[in-house]
Amino acid sequence: MSRDDQQKDRQKVEGETKILATFDRLTQLDNGLIGSLVDDADALLAEARDHMVAMLEKLAYVDDVRHPMASSLHFCAIMLSLYLALRSRGVDPHDFGNRLLSLLREQNEANPPPALSEPAPALAAAAEQPVKPGQFAFDVINGEADSYSMTVTSCAVCALFAQYDAMDLVPYMCASDDVMSDAGGQGLRRRGSIALGADHCDFVFVKGGEPLRLADQYSEKIKFVS
Repeated sequence: MSRDDQQKDRQKVEGETKILATFDRLTQLDNGLIGSLVDDADALLAEARDHMVAMLEKLAYVDDVRHPMASSLHFCAIMLSLYLALRSRGVDPHDFGNRLLSLLREQNEANPPPALSEPAPALAAAAEQPVKPGQFAFDVINGEADSYSMTVTSCAVCALFAQYDAMDLVPYMCASDDVMSDAGGQGLRRRGSIALGADHCDFVFVKGGEPLRLADQYSEKIKFVS
C-alpha cells in the first residue's frame, strides 16, 4: 500500500470515529427529540447507530471532515439514521421533521448562533474543487459587507436520502437553515431548493434583512408547527 493510500485510510478511520462521536454526543442529550416520539428510546438509538455505521462506508466527506460542507452533510446523515429507526416504528417524516425544527428553534433561542460573516476563503476554495460522487456542487458569490449568496447545483443530502427512500424528510433539513438564519439574524432568502423541485438551491444571506423562509412557501411539504 502506498503512503498516499495509507494516509487516505487513516483519514477515513479518523473521520468515521469523529462522526460516530458526534452521533453519540447528539443522541445522549436529553432533548426530547426521540423520547417525544417513541417509548423504546434505548433500542431505537442502538438501531439508529447501526444505520449510521452502515452509512459510513459510502458517505461523502468521511475522509475529509474538515471540508466546509462536511458538517452539514454529516449532521443530516445522523438525522437520517434516527429517522430510519423511527420509520420502522411507524413515525411519520413530518412528525420527526417538525419536532427537529421546533427543537432547533428552542435551542437557538437559548444559545443564539454567531452572527453572519462573509464566507470563509475555505468555502470559496472548496467550490472550485472537482466534485466527487455524493458531494455538493456549489458556487459562492461574495456580496457587499454582510451579504453573500451560494448556489447549490447538486445536493449531497438529496443524494444520500434518496438511497433510503427518505426524500420526504429532506425539506426539513433545508428548513433547518432558515431556523439557524432566524436565530442569527442572517436574513436568508430562498425561493426553493432541489429537494422541493427546483433545479438549484438559491441561498442569499443579508444580515438583518427580511427572510424568505421555505416553510412559509411550501407548507404542504414542511409542516412546521412551533
